[in-house]
Amino acid sequence: MQETGKSFVEYLMTCRMERAMELAGTNAKMFCTATEVGIPDPNYFGRCFKKYTGVSYSEYVNSISSKN
Repeated sequence: MQETGKSFVEYLMTCRMERAMELAGTNAKMFCTATEVGIPDPNYFGRCFKKYTGVSYSEYVNSISSKN
């Protein structure tokens, strides 16, 4: 895509992970978040989330919780 400089797959994953980060702020369970963002396999979602954010889903949720 010329507008974003990313391929469609990269853009889609960015959208999914940004939404997942929003849902993590609500203390949603990982498998629920995975399904919500369109990745039905929680294991694959966990790998994608860690690759995108640098931390696991549970670490991210805990860091959000400790800030509030």
